[in-house]
Amino acid sequence: MAAKSSISGEYIIQKEGRIHSILIVAAFICIAAICVFITAGCNRENMKPITTKQVVEITTTSAKTGGIINANNAGGPHGVCLNTTGTPTLDDYHTLDGYGPCEYNTELTDLEPGTTYYVRAYYCSNTHYDDVTYGNEVSFTTVPVPEPPEPHTPLELLTIPSGWVLSEATSSPSYVLSYGAFVEDLMHGYLFDFEIDDIIRFSSDGTHSVEPSYIIPSEDFDYGYTQETSLGQWHFDNPDNPAYLYMQIPFIYGENPNTYDPAIEECRIISLTTDMLKISFTYIDDEYKNATKGYYTFTLTYVPAR
Repeated sequence: MAAKSSISGEYIIQKEGRIHSILIVAAFICIAAICVFITAGCNRENMKPITTKQVVEITTTSAKTGGIINANNAGGPHGVCLNTTGTPTLDDYHTLDGYGPCEYNTELTDLEPGTTYYVRAYYCSNTHYDDVTYGNEVSFTTVPVPEPPEPHTPLELLTIPSGWVLSEATSSPSYVLSYGAFVEDLMHGYLFDFEIDDIIRFSSDGTHSVEPSYIIPSEDFDYGYTQETSLGQWHFDNPDNPAYLYMQIPFIYGENPNTYDPAIEECRIISLTTDMLKISFTYIDDEYKNATKGYYTFTLTYVPAR
């Protein structure tokens, strides 16, 4: 009985060993099948008729991409299509980068900063552009141009490079010259027809220039300065937090159209922002240049020149 039991036990052990071997072999077969499937999938991916390359070297106005053609019937032109809405075709902007099946590169230029573009590689089977195959779509965004820092100190606000141009003027009481109601007609007559719209540019060295009108220059009615660029002086009463701006104002006081008051006026600053320079000053007419002798308060509004 003992021998039989021993033989029976040996048989069981051998049988279990064969089962384990079969399971191990089966596992290897499954793994190999999966690898073959993945490899076949990768080969199919690589064998797409045409593939759009990823976009690289992206700047504010340029980028590089291209295509890989695996088709034998790609005897016509190839390149990339580009638009900003998606699914670009030959109806959109496109490049011509060569002919026939190959791998090619494309450099895109003259792009808009901070803009999203969509790209697809393409090829044609002939030179008639009537049999087109497109690759996958790739998107990219050009580098935006950084916004210039906003001026914030009074000096930075006043000395903007564009300069200032008069946009509105009022007086209290109404100031009238022999040429007509000066302030009331300013926006409808003198400002647009003559040179009171001269550009004033303030410099940080305490000078300001007044340049001739760029609308309708006139030597006969120059309400401000004459044709030449003129220089004046200016300063703040407090550079850090000014309440007053002292400047020579290109503004006619007499009845001679080619003169201006050369004195530096004390102007109260009503507003000084990136969009507006608004000042107010008092003029004393003691020479009867106006119909009534006395004090007149002028308010002038300037905007950045364009």
